[in-house]
Amino acid sequence: MEKIRGRRNLDRTELPSDINEHVSKTLPNITEHKIIAFLYDMRYARTSDLSEYLGLSLSRTRAYLNRLYCDYYLFRTFPKVDKGSGEGYYCLDKASIYYLASNEGVTVKDFGWDYRYNINDPNRMDHTIDITKIRISFSNWRSSKVSLETFVGEKKVGLRKIDEEHSLRPDGEFSLVVVSGGQKYLKRFFIEYDRGTEDLYKIKEKISKYSLYYSSGKCSERYLHTPGILIVCNGELSQKRFEAALNSNLGLLSDTSVFIAQLSDVLDDPYRDIYTEFNSGTKVKLSKLDG
Repeated sequence: MEKIRGRRNLDRTELPSDINEHVSKTLPNITEHKIIAFLYDMRYARTSDLSEYLGLSLSRTRAYLNRLYCDYYLFRTFPKVDKGSGEGYYCLDKASIYYLASNEGVTVKDFGWDYRYNINDPNRMDHTIDITKIRISFSNWRSSKVSLETFVGEKKVGLRKIDEEHSLRPDGEFSLVVVSGGQKYLKRFFIEYDRGTEDLYKIKEKISKYSLYYSSGKCSERYLHTPGILIVCNGELSQKRFEAALNSNLGLLSDTSVFIAQLSDVLDDPYRDIYTEFNSGTKVKLSKLDG
């Protein structure tokens, strides 16, 4: 077959026309399946992110990623850096879509995921990567009272239609299992993340959409218990903008649990008392949240 020059001088042969047959001959192993499932949930991750998530060395992680790249399960890109060698950013490629659809017993069309959904804008990629890092932090830290149950990113959450004119797209959604009094409780949250790039108007608009979603009845149709909202900010300016937007719309989310935290604190240890409860102004641990 004709050789196609891949990124970073790694060759991969041309993808056969019969992708289902190609997948049947190159089935991922357990670790590779875990990588594919993670990227299906989160869209993008770097080599170092996946190394941390898998608990493997960088060299072993690269070996798995190279194999998946060569067999068209993953695509990768290397954003430009000022100095040195940039790190690979990985996302799903064609073979993964066929593989995942087959696992669910549906056609690729019915599976509803196009590999071309993957984004190329560097700012959007970095936004997605930071949310990926938040998930890994929740996954890898351990607490006797709270643990991560599920976590999916923006694309997997999808667009939540409110009415003919309005819709909501959260940056992510996750659920926690909280142990209290010998019982287990599931608590669910939408997550909003800001790298400090959103202006006050857009933040207010997003808060208004959450209010419409909760009050429209669409939320109660989907969830037994109303999800809380966790706002993660990258810097003090971002947090001040969100606080200003919330203060100017106090009535909109008065019945909703809203919490704010700094990205650095979440990455350091997400199970400490780092979450400011907006309505009370107090800092709480995740095990005490009422979302």
